[in-house]
Amino acid sequence: MRARWLVLALTACATSERMGDRVNPETPLWYTHPSGDLDVFARRQLTMDTRVAGEPYEHGRPELDTAHNRVFVGSSDRGLYALRSSNLSTIWRFETANIVQCEPLYDRELDVVYFGSNDGGLYAVRASDGVLVYRFNSGFEIGKKPVLYGESLIFANASDQLFSIERRTGKLQWQVHRSPAAGMELAGYSGPALDHGKVYFAFSDGHVGAFDARDGSEKWSPVDLAAVQVQPRSAAGLLTRAMLVSLTNPKTLLFHGAFFPQFLSADRPVAPQAAALSLVFLALALLVDGTWALVAARARPLLARGVRLGRLSGGLLIGAGLGLAFARPK
Repeated sequence: MRARWLVLALTACATSERMGDRVNPETPLWYTHPSGDLDVFARRQLTMDTRVAGEPYEHGRPELDTAHNRVFVGSSDRGLYALRSSNLSTIWRFETANIVQCEPLYDRELDVVYFGSNDGGLYAVRASDGVLVYRFNSGFEIGKKPVLYGESLIFANASDQLFSIERRTGKLQWQVHRSPAAGMELAGYSGPALDHGKVYFAFSDGHVGAFDARDGSEKWSPVDLAAVQVQPRSAAGLLTRAMLVSLTNPKTLLFHGAFFPQFLSADRPVAPQAAALSLVFLALALLVDGTWALVAARARPLLARGVRLGRLSGGLLIGAGLGLAFARPK
């Protein structure tokens, strides 16, 4: 039996220990620490197992309507659910012809929820009662969240097609399609991203394009991410950048301003003494940093085998701090 559960939780302050080596725990963090990482206040089985299709877990993320205390979430039982956020009871459920793994989009002005289904449809339903407003057939599964731009609703499907429709009526405004290399279409497509009137979309063949959100015209030719290479920086450029960072670092300036004057003699010229101290400091810094680099290079195989470098360095810092705290001047 493949159970699907929806859990609403409030995140609490988590310590750095919980965030470090427990990224992929065997059980959820709230299972043994109900009052630590997450505070669970409602939990229910959402999906009807008799209608489940596809993989034994959900991909879709919920959409929140905080003004009316509603949660909208799709499911692999081919439905979109509207739930009360207080107790997760069902307000309504809308049935589609295939699984719903698309994150819904709530339109607060129209009180409408937009979402896609693996049946190829982009649905608009009333958020209050789940009544269908319209369905736009894209021909291929829609699993990524749509975006709103004025009166336009923009979304993509698994066939590398980008659509813009009227958000009120579902009428097609424009459409963009790119045939992947060798005719291969992948399921790992992206959703559209909107910024300053431009729609950015990554195609399944590794190209990224930008289009005018008003009419779908191409703003620049699709860029092949596989062909983009990072230009290596010259040694002179790296040295110049490091010097600028050091010279503008307030911690460095404060340290030298507080540390060096203790070793300067008022009876002698200040400039030669400061220059000598700077050269000594530079030599010590090169020696220490170079030693660290060599040790790190030698210890790389050891560290790769699971030595907890974070705990080791943290212990050293704590020890140094305690040493300074209990040190007394002679």
